[in-house]
Amino acid sequence: MVELGEVLKYEQPTKYIVKSAHYDDKNAVPVLTAGKSFILGYTNEKHGIFPREKLPIIIFDDFTTAIKFVDFPFKVKSSAMKILHADRQRADVRFLFYAMQQIVFPVRRHKRHWISEYSKIKIQLPPFAEQKRIVKKLDAAFTLLEQLVNLFARQKTSFANLRASVLNEAFALKPQVSPALVPAQVVVAPKIFDIQQAVALILKRFERGEMVVAKLLYLAQKIYQVPLGIQFSAQNFGPYDRVVKKAVTAGLSPRNKFFTKKGFGNTQVLSLGSNANKILKYANSALARKMNGYLDATMPYFSKSDSNSIERLATICKIIEDEKTTDDKIIKAKLQEWKPNKFQDPEVSRTIAFIKKHKWDAKLIT
Repeated sequence: MVELGEVLKYEQPTKYIVKSAHYDDKNAVPVLTAGKSFILGYTNEKHGIFPREKLPIIIFDDFTTAIKFVDFPFKVKSSAMKILHADRQRADVRFLFYAMQQIVFPVRRHKRHWISEYSKIKIQLPPFAEQKRIVKKLDAAFTLLEQLVNLFARQKTSFANLRASVLNEAFALKPQVSPALVPAQVVVAPKIFDIQQAVALILKRFERGEMVVAKLLYLAQKIYQVPLGIQFSAQNFGPYDRVVKKAVTAGLSPRNKFFTKKGFGNTQVLSLGSNANKILKYANSALARKMNGYLDATMPYFSKSDSNSIERLATICKIIEDEKTTDDKIIKAKLQEWKPNKFQDPEVSRTIAFIKKHKWDAKLIT
């Protein structure tokens, strides 16, 4: 039996506190809290980022005693937490994280708890090899439990849509000849692993930044029906959804190492990481086959295109999808409203012609 304070040393988060709360999903650095929301947003601040070489760690909310396991660089919202480092000679940090989840600690007063009380709580600490074995078993169990939670969520959504369809059918004013029942549309919840697999297949062909990868995922899902389940919306940098960043960030973590980054600033791109084989080995899955079919068909175009051209293509496709039209004037007006003076008329016209030539408009307007 050991006290938590014997195997977990705390660090004050002061030097990692974010200066501005103006977050944007296109930024790279997550801002964390130990509370329920975990990731508050993303900042573009370059300094005061928790270093990768000190990971993984546990963040501990000093007032509520909530904990989060973190294995990627970050900044924090406030000083109301402790950053906990494991004594790596004696304890596996992930084992300690699981052990702390078993602790029942009634929070009675609004005060800081780590130093005065929480660090003095005793836990069982088996030998290091046994800790590793327990962590491996728990990781596998919770991974299975998560893939099951996602399945239940999709089934629940499907049943809810079917229920709504039946109710609408029952109470709608019917014509003399009743129309056939239209099946409820099933909304597929996004799976992080599926998105990571799709990203890895893209990076195997060529290396681009996260925003360009997101555009390729949008086109894969919308034009080639790759079942990613991402809810893309029109954002100032094109079709995007926060789940893409979540998948990429998790894939970059030291624990996964599916991806890595090359370069700096505006020239930084994603590349396959040292553990990419763990995600690319599912080459015969239905998703991988569809994704590879999409890439086989489109790589001759994408490999010759710069990031700006891919952004223009995806953005115009999103406008056609949202506006339900291929009218050049409407598309150009909407594009100018969305991205003022970003693209020139001749290149926009060429992109619209490309979409029509390959009959993508028929897939976008459904």
